[in-house]
Amino acid sequence: MPIKLTGRLLMENIDKNEGDWLALRQSTIGSSEIAILFGESPWQTVQDLYEQKRTGNSTIVENAAMWWGKKLESSILERFAFETKLLVKQPMAVYCDANHDFCTASPDSWVYNPDTQEYGIGEIKNISAFKRGDWETEPPEYYRMQVLWQLGVTGLPWAFLIAKMDNDLIYHKIFADSAWYEEAVSRAGEFIAAVKAGEPYQLLLPGKVEKEETVVTYSDENGTFEKFAEFKERKAALDKESREIDKELKLIKDALVSIADGRSKIATEDGKWSVNVSEVKRGAYVVQPSSYYNVTIKNLIKGKRKSDR
Repeated sequence: MPIKLTGRLLMENIDKNEGDWLALRQSTIGSSEIAILFGESPWQTVQDLYEQKRTGNSTIVENAAMWWGKKLESSILERFAFETKLLVKQPMAVYCDANHDFCTASPDSWVYNPDTQEYGIGEIKNISAFKRGDWETEPPEYYRMQVLWQLGVTGLPWAFLIAKMDNDLIYHKIFADSAWYEEAVSRAGEFIAAVKAGEPYQLLLPGKVEKEETVVTYSDENGTFEKFAEFKERKAALDKESREIDKELKLIKDALVSIADGRSKIATEDGKWSVNVSEVKRGAYVVQPSSYYNVTIKNLIKGKRKSDR
């Protein structure tokens, strides 16, 4: 049964025309990029993508997992077909939305169900076994958005997101979402228009930032803060922590110097912090007011503490 797509074929044999494919991506949004426009990508920000489209310089560097993923696609699909009794075929082509040529997708595979006589998509991922917990009940959101975009572009009804983890396959069936795709097309259109015009693009997340606000993004290990007030609050906390570290550094330096003249303890002027010099001689010291930390000199100088004892 022939496959019926609503999307248009843009380019075939992309494995042999990589240069043309990369040039095409400069003026389009592909399935691996759409999650960025929703603030869901763990690898790139919308500013990264903007610069990439403007300059042609990508911030994504192919790692070993990505390399192996490409090499193992055929084998993973073969195993998937064996387990599910579905038929698979790799198109090696780029498609675009019938009405929006800036919306593109290059599916890893077509999947055919002979029982229902329906076609869908297969998207392959080579995932570390340490991330199994992220896939057990549902796939990560950025991968789900990737296949939703492919379904929207091609007009197919469902897709399998297939993850290889060591010797196992985990796969989730995802169905097309027309409302989500409509919103995604709108965001992609605004973004590409800004790129072509050379105008700044601001990612606005519904319910978080009003359009008239100036957005300041600050990220650290505790999260991303987009409103200016949140940014100031977090920065103030970091500045306070930095001052405490500076205080500790001064203490340890003074304590090291004091070893020569035999002083046993050094304290700050306010009396809130103290250092036992004998502990310094052993490579560690105790800081106090209300809690005790066991801190090595090496870690202290880096501004890091071990966990509370």
